[in-house]
Amino acid sequence: MSGQPNYYDVLNDEESLKATDYDALVETTSIEDMTEDEMNYGILWSLMFDHTFDDADLPRLRLCSDGRLTRRRGDFIPWSSKELGWLGYFVKESVSIKEFGVVGRDIFENCSEESVNIFFHENLGKCNHLKTIRFRETDLSDVIFKLGPVTKNSSITHWTVSICTLGVLEAKHLFNTFREMKILEELYISLSGSNGKCVNGVNSDLDDDIMAGCIPSLATCAGMQTLELNDLNISTNSCAALSAIFPRMAALKKLTLCRNAIDDNCVKDLVRGLVECKHLHSLELNDNNISDNGLDSLVQGLPAN
Repeated sequence: MSGQPNYYDVLNDEESLKATDYDALVETTSIEDMTEDEMNYGILWSLMFDHTFDDADLPRLRLCSDGRLTRRRGDFIPWSSKELGWLGYFVKESVSIKEFGVVGRDIFENCSEESVNIFFHENLGKCNHLKTIRFRETDLSDVIFKLGPVTKNSSITHWTVSICTLGVLEAKHLFNTFREMKILEELYISLSGSNGKCVNGVNSDLDDDIMAGCIPSLATCAGMQTLELNDLNISTNSCAALSAIFPRMAALKKLTLCRNAIDDNCVKDLVRGLVECKHLHSLELNDNNISDNGLDSLVQGLPAN
C-alpha cells in the first residue's frame, strides 16, 4: 500500500463529493478503495469498527500536513476530498474519539472547500464525545471559522493552541466561542515554542486592547482549572479584564501569563481578582516587566497556598 496517490483532481473530487451517498457506498466499498495511505487505512478501519471490536478504539484523531515526518496512530493526512469525505462519514458516528487536533500547514491543499466545510460542519460537528481540541503549528484562519458546530459541543473540557498563526479576527472569533463552553477546564494558548521564540512564520497582531476585549468571554467558564495565555501582548487593560473574571473561576488552580507585557501595576490588578481563587497553587509570569516591587505585591496580596 503506497502513501500519497499519484494524481489529484480537486474539481472532480468536489463534484463527486456532492453526489456521494456514503450510506449506499459503504456496503460495497473496501477501505483499500477509500485510501492508498497505510496509516489512513488504519484510522478508517478503526472508525468503521469502533462499535464492534475493542481493539478498534481510536481515542485521538489529528489532521496533519504531508510535511509531518513522524506520524503516530490517529494522524490522518487528507490526500484528497474523497479521503476526507470518508473520514468524515465515519467520524460523525464514532463513539471513541475524545480528542481532535490539527497539526501543520496547508493540510487541505488537495481538498475542495466544499469537502472541508462538510467535514467540519456536518461530520465533526456531530461527534458528541469530543473532550479535547488541539491546534499546533497551523494557520487558524484555515479552520477557526469552520468550527461552529464543533464549538457548541457541550462536552469539551480542554482547548490548546500552540505555535499557531492567530490574527485579530481569528482571536475574537475564538474567544467568542468560549462563551458556549461552560465546562471548559483547561485553556492553553501560546504562540511561541518552548524556548519562547516564534517559529514557522508565526506572528501576531494582537495587542492589549484587543485581548482586553476578548478576555471577558471567559467569564462563563466557571469550571476553569488551568488558564495559560502566553505571547498575547497582555498588559494593563487585559489584566484588568482578567481581574474582573477571576472571582467567577473559583476552581482555578494554575495561571500562566508568560512572555506578555505585564508590569507592576498589572500585577496589582491581577492580585485583586486572584484573592478570590482559593484553590490557586501555581502562578507563572516569566518574561514580563515585573520588578521586585511587583513580586512583593504578589507575595503580600495572595494567599500562602
